[in-house]
Amino acid sequence: MLPELDQIHFEQYLKESDYLFFEIIINLVQSIKQVSLEKLAASLPLPIKYESRRKKLQRFLSLTEWDVKTIWLSLITQWISQSIDKQEVQHIAIDRTRWQSVNILVIS
Repeated sequence: MLPELDQIHFEQYLKESDYLFFEIIINLVQSIKQVSLEKLAASLPLPIKYESRRKKLQRFLSLTEWDVKTIWLSLITQWISQSIDKQEVQHIAIDRTRWQSVNILVIS
């Protein structure tokens, strides 16, 4: 289950069916503790063939809504604004790295 802030945020940007599929994927990742397209497709509780589940995952992860500017920057802004005490000076470190074909953004 996602925290309430995250639920509200993703519901704003995703269609209802996409949001429900997203929740299923989050629950799968938490239970199988591995993130690979093949493992997720094999564990996906849909009454369709394995290859169809894998293609559905690929299409879902390729949605334009997953753009950094669309979803992620506004979510990070909400997290930061809710967790920072405005009376104190806060230091935020942001690092982005590219490892082969994977981009990783870390904020601490």
